[in-house]
This record gives sequence, C-alpha cells and structure tokens, in this order.
Amino acid sequence: MTRKTCLPALLLSVCCLLNFTQMARAGYSVEISVDFGAPVIYVDNGAFDLNPAVFDMEFDFTVNDVGNNWTASGTVLATGGGDGVPPVSTIVTDTLIQKLLPGLFFGNIEVTHNYAASGLLSHSAVLDGQFENVLGNPISYAELFYTPRVYPENFGMTMGTAHEGPVSGVLGPVPFDELLGPIVLPTTIEHEITLGFYLDAPGDAIRLFNSAEIHTIVPEPTSAVLFLTAIVGFVGRWRK
Repeated sequence: MTRKTCLPALLLSVCCLLNFTQMARAGYSVEISVDFGAPVIYVDNGAFDLNPAVFDMEFDFTVNDVGNNWTASGTVLATGGGDGVPPVSTIVTDTLIQKLLPGLFFGNIEVTHNYAASGLLSHSAVLDGQFENVLGNPISYAELFYTPRVYPENFGMTMGTAHEGPVSGVLGPVPFDELLGPIVLPTTIEHEITLGFYLDAPGDAIRLFNSAEIHTIVPEPTSAVLFLTAIVGFVGRWRK
C-alpha cells in the first residue's frame, strides 16, 4: 500500500522537528578547536563579542598548535539563527594561517556555530583565498581541505570538501575560489567549518579573504514548490 503525505501532515512534521531541535540545542555560541582538541567557546554578547546586537556575533581570534609549528589569526562572523527565522550565516574571514617552524606539518581548525533551530533553508558554502609565502620566498608546500557541514539535528550533513593545492616551488600568491552546495534542509541547528591544511617552510601561508563561509538562502515565493518537494523527500527519509 502506498502512503500519501498531505501538506498539513508535512507541515506538522516540520514543526515537530523544529521544536525538537530547539529543545536539543540550548544557547547561542561559537566554538573554535585546534587539532581536534577541546574548544574555546565564545558566547553572544560575551567579553570578546564586538557586535552588540543580540544573536549576531563578531570576534577576532588567534590560535596555534601545541608545538607552535603554525599560527592562525582572523575574524568570525556568526549572524542570525536566534529566533528560529532564516537566514543564518557563519563566516571565517580576514584570516592568515602561517607556518612558523620548518618541516611539513598538518593542522586542523574547526569552527562551530550553535544556534536555535531555523527552518526552510537552502545552504551554500564559499571558499575564497590564496596560497602565499609571507616572507617573500617561493611556497615550499601548501595544501588546504575545506569541509562545511550543516546539522538538521544531532547528525551532520557534509556539503562536500573543497581541495585546494598542493602548491609547491612557485612564487605566490596562488588564488583559489570555490562554491559548494546548495543543499536544502527543513530545519538546522548548527554550522560547522573544518579547515585542514599542510604547510612546510617558515612563511608558507593560507590567506582567507571574504570567507570560509556557510550561508543560507531564503527561498522566493515562486520557488516554494521546489523547496516543498525537497522537504517531502527529507521528511520521508527521516521518518524511515
């Protein structure tokens, strides 16, 4: 027997999922972790928040690995998602990841934006930057992996991985620019940005301009049918 899904039942399912995720995730914050270690937590309107608006965060960060092989400085912008209404965006911008000591080394930075459930979203992710050597030398070795994830509840859905490089033996800068997505989800509670990279010689660096970014697109009324079709498929898989 074929099960039919009517629009009221579909909307009820979406609302139930929205309420569930709001209960499952409390608070509004951004977390930054290095090399899979314990995160540093930044809260809305906390000591480091440069944006006084509620549910909009801006803060500067500086991190490095345990052995001080590399350092990274930049800015995180986390906007929206406080009232359950789209759009929501998470942006790592004006960022420089720089090698300090000689020798090929892997590093990992993870930025997580926790927010109240926000529904009916199409998510895209942007990567925009360049490889360079800040000492003016040829780039010895540089490689970057960018993986954005969105969480509809307690499991994440990757938007793919942008693989830039490797770049070796050339005088930079070497630009890169990539778009991932879009994917459509009925509701989300979290964005996660993972930057994994290899750098070799002192001065080898990765510079992010406007973003490693996840942002949401609010659908136009004329696109409602396409979004409802995607939601029907998602809710059907979720119910199974």
